[in-house]
Amino acid sequence: MSGRRWRRRAALAFLPLLAASCAAPPESGEVRRRWTIGGAALGTTYRVTVVSGPGGPRPAAVEAQVRRVLERIEGRMSHYRPESELSRFNRARTVEPRPMSAETLTVVAEALAVGRASGGAFDVTVGPLVDAWGFGPPG
Repeated sequence: MSGRRWRRRAALAFLPLLAASCAAPPESGEVRRRWTIGGAALGTTYRVTVVSGPGGPRPAAVEAQVRRVLERIEGRMSHYRPESELSRFNRARTVEPRPMSAETLTVVAEALAVGRASGGAFDVTVGPLVDAWGFGPPG
């Protein structure tokens, strides 16, 4: 994959964030609400700032949706959770095919593509090194 195509793919990953940050300014007199959601997920922390106009979603509804999405991702791809799809895959000592969700397969395929495009600077198989440095899951 060419460097240009790789940069384009990386930029596309940030489009939703860019679109949200470039929302149109409020109309005269329009009141916008702003709140922040945060917590822990995937071995780190997250923080989401939401800006909503009149009739927009309620903070509790947005927070619940964010937590549902993160829980689904953790259930599939967390290496901190021994029962996650990814953890079960990593523990398997076989070369036999294993069922995986489309989401996990997509993330792995993209990680491998970025590794190829970066000439190996990004390596999705760096787990043993991360563990040796003490940044991996406990265990």
